[in-house]
Amino acid sequence: MTRAFCLGTLHSDDSSWQPSDNEIDGPGYLAVDTAFFRDLPEEAYASVSWLAGKRLALQSAYQMADAPTLAFDRKSSTIATNAAAHAAETPYLDQQQEYGAALSYQILNHPVIRGTVSEAVAGILWYLGLLVPFAFFFEKLAFGFADIRRRLLVQGAGRILASLGVTAGLDMNFASLTSVYASLAIAAATLLSTWYPARTAMEIAKPADNAGWSLPAPDADGRLSTLLPFTFTHQDRIAVLAFLHDYFDSLGEGSSGIFFSGRPEQRLSDRLDDLADNAYIPELKVRVWLKPFDLGVSQDVEIELGTDPETREYIARMTITRLTGTLESWYRLNKPFVTAVRRQFLHWRAVGDAQKSALFAKAKALMNG
Repeated sequence: MTRAFCLGTLHSDDSSWQPSDNEIDGPGYLAVDTAFFRDLPEEAYASVSWLAGKRLALQSAYQMADAPTLAFDRKSSTIATNAAAHAAETPYLDQQQEYGAALSYQILNHPVIRGTVSEAVAGILWYLGLLVPFAFFFEKLAFGFADIRRRLLVQGAGRILASLGVTAGLDMNFASLTSVYASLAIAAATLLSTWYPARTAMEIAKPADNAGWSLPAPDADGRLSTLLPFTFTHQDRIAVLAFLHDYFDSLGEGSSGIFFSGRPEQRLSDRLDDLADNAYIPELKVRVWLKPFDLGVSQDVEIELGTDPETREYIARMTITRLTGTLESWYRLNKPFVTAVRRQFLHWRAVGDAQKSALFAKAKALMNG
């Protein structure tokens, strides 16, 4: 199942629904209602661009929309418009990839917005820091009783005369300064009580700087293993290996992809799945060379579909073993490689039932052959 929300999307079967000012209203998707939907990149783009458009309009109204924000929005709209205009002659997966690219540009606006809002909040806090300590003072000065103003005048004149040494040793009675100090203490307490909640709210509201996923560190033998966040049924875990087999096979001799792939091999692993009655684990093994080729980075890749101990569902685990190339270059080049493989698992979600059945039959033939 695809567990996701696409709030406020315009791609709805309910033709009577119109977008509202509240983004939580309108059609959406829940796993309990929708077990599968094909057009996830297009649906997600429609939802995010609709909500981001409202935010961008508000930013523009207050002159907070900077050049990167507007550029990302224009780029996203251009890609989506081209995808919609050429939908008839564009293959389905290519069209959804275009919508995915448009969605990426919309998401890129978040760190830009975060920086703009952070600067605005910092400016507000700065001016509050200047304003609050004097707020009570000037309020009393402007709207207080006449004797308050007379006290301030006398105190100011007394200090000037004392500093000039013309009071002949006489001193003024500054007992009324106690009320001024009390006002300043109240102002400081008010400033602190306002600053802390505001800063806490800002920290909670802004997106994390490390949003996304990170590649795990390799072990001492030059091997890294990572779980891919996708689960499968008993039949789909076999069919998806044929789907990946076709992907790696297409990046073999004569291809121009982000890496060069040897001939993939689909088989049953020597390892047993102790959570599935000691059944053999299906896996795909392939050797790849990463670009740029002058760094000489090659590796063996194994993708196996065993049982997840936590969910008891079938989950994909990818193990990468370094063969050649420096450790630093190998680790750095694997981030785009793993990203490309993860993207294929996302594309798998768009495969129809008929094609899945055909891939399942092909996978059995590959393993039996």
